[in-house]
Amino acid sequence: MSKFDKSMFDRIKGALSKDSGSGGQFADIIKFPAGHTYVLRILPCVEEGQEALFHHWVNSWESKATGSYTSALSLRTFKENDPISNLRWKQWKAWKEANPKADNKEYQGDLSEKEQWLVNVRVLDNPAKPEENGTTKIFRFGPQIKEIIDTATEGARKDELGWEIFDPTAGFDLKIVAEKQGVYTTYKNSFFTSKTDTVFKDGEIEEIYENLHDLNQVYPVKTYEELEGLLADHYYCGAATGAATEAPERKALPQKEVEPEEEIPMDFPATDVVEKAATPAKSSAVAGDVDELLEGLDLD
Repeated sequence: MSKFDKSMFDRIKGALSKDSGSGGQFADIIKFPAGHTYVLRILPCVEEGQEALFHHWVNSWESKATGSYTSALSLRTFKENDPISNLRWKQWKAWKEANPKADNKEYQGDLSEKEQWLVNVRVLDNPAKPEENGTTKIFRFGPQIKEIIDTATEGARKDELGWEIFDPTAGFDLKIVAEKQGVYTTYKNSFFTSKTDTVFKDGEIEEIYENLHDLNQVYPVKTYEELEGLLADHYYCGAATGAATEAPERKALPQKEVEPEEEIPMDFPATDVVEKAATPAKSSAVAGDVDELLEGLDLD
């Protein structure tokens, strides 16, 4: 099981563009407070049926009822109809029709969508939390790190690194350089090394593979109707007092039977920047994972 074989390679390569997912386990996601450099080793998938990466989208907004951060995994992750994505798409289209010459980055809608990936990593050096050294964690990243991975696997560094960055025995470490940029954290200066001080023995490789996390089980997956309910409670509502206004009728159709009024292009641009995390006093019990969803994301 310690061999980095063609089967692993094929599943990793496919996962970079494949949309996968259900669950709710955020405790094992590694965090990157700014001001440190973290050293990780990216890990492959081992078992059939498990993906090396989980490619997904998260919709979020500030609740109009409570002012708290509210979020949900988008069903676009699974190429299925999503009411929150549909609403954001309609709002963006209306704005674009009213501002045909405006740059897309000028759009300031109150619904945001983040494109993210999950991957298993071995923590080699976490200066902010040394007790995590030598453990297997989940690394959640956005377009900045994705570009660094693409450069390593199929870009300018492919001859030097290539897909072996997913082979823990190859010794290619990913150094996450977490730097403060205003109220956000940026990881744009992160990079892969071609040398390492850490060499895993056979027994360590087996232990690493035995402790891989099932990335499909990290996020809870809501149904179409549940997402409509989230919109009704936290978007189509009254003032901060919680007095609800009339909400759209909730569809009782099974998710697979709900047809969107118009197909949303899968390349519809996600939000370009990451919002500040809400203060603890405003954390939403509905979202349940406010700080977990925001902390550690990269600024695009």
